[in-house]
Amino acid sequence: MFLRLICCVVLALQVASVSAQDAGGDGLNEELIFDSEPILPGLEDFDENPARESDPPEIILPGLDEEELPPLEETPTQEPTQNPAESSAEGADDFELPGLEDFPDVESGAGQESGAEQSPEADLVPVEREKVEETNNLNDETNVEVEPDENALPGLSLDEPSLDEPSEKPAPPKPEYSPEDRARQSRILETLKIYEQIGMASDENSPAEIIAFIVPFGCDWDIYFGSREENEKLNAIAALCWGVPMRGELAFLRRDDRLVPRIGHGIQQYNGQLLAALAIARVRKDYCFPGAGAALGRETTAEDIEERKRARKAFNVQNLVAFEQQNCRAGRDLSQTLIGLSYYLSFSDVWLNSDKEPWNLEKILYYELQRPMQAGDPSGTNQLLGLIYAVRCWKMRNAGAPTQGEFLRAERYLEKFREFAYSIQNSEGCWHPKFFLQKGSDPKNPLGMLVAGGHILRWLVAATPMEELDDPRLSRAVDAVERMLREHLTQWDPSSASQREIEGVAAALHALEVFEKRRFKD
Repeated sequence: MFLRLICCVVLALQVASVSAQDAGGDGLNEELIFDSEPILPGLEDFDENPARESDPPEIILPGLDEEELPPLEETPTQEPTQNPAESSAEGADDFELPGLEDFPDVESGAGQESGAEQSPEADLVPVEREKVEETNNLNDETNVEVEPDENALPGLSLDEPSLDEPSEKPAPPKPEYSPEDRARQSRILETLKIYEQIGMASDENSPAEIIAFIVPFGCDWDIYFGSREENEKLNAIAALCWGVPMRGELAFLRRDDRLVPRIGHGIQQYNGQLLAALAIARVRKDYCFPGAGAALGRETTAEDIEERKRARKAFNVQNLVAFEQQNCRAGRDLSQTLIGLSYYLSFSDVWLNSDKEPWNLEKILYYELQRPMQAGDPSGTNQLLGLIYAVRCWKMRNAGAPTQGEFLRAERYLEKFREFAYSIQNSEGCWHPKFFLQKGSDPKNPLGMLVAGGHILRWLVAATPMEELDDPRLSRAVDAVERMLREHLTQWDPSSASQREIEGVAAALHALEVFEKRRFKD
């Protein structure tokens, strides 16, 4: 019986072999073979020395010890400075990325004066459903503060004159725009306004979804407290930082009086995602909030009020910066961390992570350049966005200095990748749902086209020099993404949309927002 079984097996194998030979095949699934695939640019194209050592830039620690690390413990409870939440200064010469036209002088303490004029739009709607006398001043203390333009360091914008040039230099002539340009601007502003007015709700959307929409709409964006039907709103950033549950989830935890931002599905999709959103929104480093110390839920008891009074000034954005500094690891996705730390830190800053390894911003940039790209999903464009944000911040803080080191490598890599993105642009001006892995369109997957187009365009708009923003290829991409956003309105429901859909729509809106501010400077 056993011998008969062996004979049957051998006979079956012989029949299968003959069948494969008759078919003329080699045993491979032809559906998996592509005639041509886009070849991603490689970093080796930009290394002047092909035998370059793989070690990151050396970091010299001049007497740095654990005591000099940024504290994670509770910060002093002094009153935060109040500043107007203005979008940009009148007559600003450049707009590279949201928030990049001005930086706080953290070294000299410039911009810390408390006599700035108050903006009525910065006041928040009360977050309690029942007015409690002891918490009437809660709104004033949850105001989200941004870096005011009058405190910006001079000469940081790439188009600004240097300090050595005469101040009476005549202003450059206003740019002239064609009727087609003005029509494009009008469509962009209208689309942005429609999506902003639809809004989100704390009972219906997760922290990650709220964070995604903070990026295009910034500090002034409000969400519904509870459900949409109740029509009560509060500031989105204040809601996250002050512990309002988002679909039952909190953005922070408190462990031994330390602030711990939560990471996971529906909370933070990437390391440093919340810090990056706050940086793009230009939230001040000394903006104070309780984190998870006093959740602002539906019920307000005497115990809640006392806890809120005690914990309302427990943390600030600097604590979030310190957490992300200690969370730096080689090989980890640090694209969002790079965006946040490039804004809040100086490029000369050195720190130790929780494993006592020295880090600085150039080291993060090095590892982001070395990290293999996920070219078929949004994490790949996030990686590119982190690179361009770091390079822009470095250039604006070192105006006139030659680009060097890892920043030069990143700049060359980004320029090569920009041309590559245009080379796989389809006839409609957009990109395939597989991002950088395939060229063409997929009419049966309009959401995939919008997601890929929104993410790629967001990076492309940020990486394009000011003098090339009128590139017809870029204009076609902007028109395509704006058109897809309008068409998507017929099925847009943020209360039931997937995380992928919400992040894709937010990226597309951010792309339009950045393009409008950079392209139309009047």
